[in-house]
Amino acid sequence: MKKILLALLAAAALPGCTESAPEGTDTPEACATGFVTAFYNFDFKRSLALCADSSDQWLRLFAANLSEDDVEDIRALTSVPAIDRCKVTRQAGDSATVVCELSHVFLLDTIGSRGHMADEATVTLHLVKSEGLWKVRMADLPRSGT
Repeated sequence: MKKILLALLAAAALPGCTESAPEGTDTPEACATGFVTAFYNFDFKRSLALCADSSDQWLRLFAANLSEDDVEDIRALTSVPAIDRCKVTRQAGDSATVVCELSHVFLLDTIGSRGHMADEATVTLHLVKSEGLWKVRMADLPRSGT
């Protein structure tokens, strides 16, 4: 029962896709750093605002699968993740790939397994430009490459 209530609360915290993107999404790097900062600080509302409309399903899936243990671990965090470096590679048209190197990040990268602190992590994001703003386009949940 508690897990169902937790999932409903997490899903309700994610607004619909009608919210406009925050300022600072006019470059791929600004969008990527904003998304990574929000996502790894578990600010799903801000993360969602930086995503392409088709990506909201992945954030909703992630939030709905947080366990009580995950929530307790997140609340107990004393360090904040840091973005050490982001490398942008522009592709043809209005798309880009951004690879961000992170440190001191709490990873919840396997559903059903307890999260863990990582000294280093690398995340690759794919971005698209829509109506003059860069947005993260996810085909899966962000995962650390290290």
